[in-house]
Amino acid sequence: MKSKTKLMHILVFMIVLSFTFSSYALAYNNENNMCGTWKSPGNIEYKFIGDTPSDYKNIFARAVVGWNDTPTKIGLSHDYTLTTANVFGIYNEEGSNMGRAFLYCKPFTSEASSGNAGLNNLWFYNYSGSKNKTNLQINTALHEIGHFIGLGHSTVPPTVMSAYGLYTDTIPLKDDINGINAMYP
Repeated sequence: MKSKTKLMHILVFMIVLSFTFSSYALAYNNENNMCGTWKSPGNIEYKFIGDTPSDYKNIFARAVVGWNDTPTKIGLSHDYTLTTANVFGIYNEEGSNMGRAFLYCKPFTSEASSGNAGLNNLWFYNYSGSKNKTNLQINTALHEIGHFIGLGHSTVPPTVMSAYGLYTDTIPLKDDINGINAMYP
């Protein structure tokens, strides 16, 4: 009986430990606590969640081009074979979050193993402000992909990785590029 209890305690401890070292970050709840970096930043593949509408695929495609066109080592590409675990897409959630991203790392390392980025379709559907909605969507996709590739929030304006505000920049800005270049020299 005691050996089963010990075994159960060890199992619970290992599960808790694996979650501790397999980090994730929510774009709207991140204070530069990203878990790590990609081993091959020039070859990061993604696929779309099956029900992602074509207009959102186009938004993500524009954001991917934005990151790929920066003077960095980042290279994102769509995986048409759909074998990658990395997904981009949409979700529907009440609240003020325009998007979210998760980045998962291999246990006991700071190497990214998979991740995802999403735009909150419900937030954009209900948006009635004066800013260009498409540019807001592109900016949000850039921001979430920034988390997906390992960036945290920036406090150096102007930046796509700012945690606050409604921005319509459609390409990564100087601080975003500097952050990527510092992570992937």
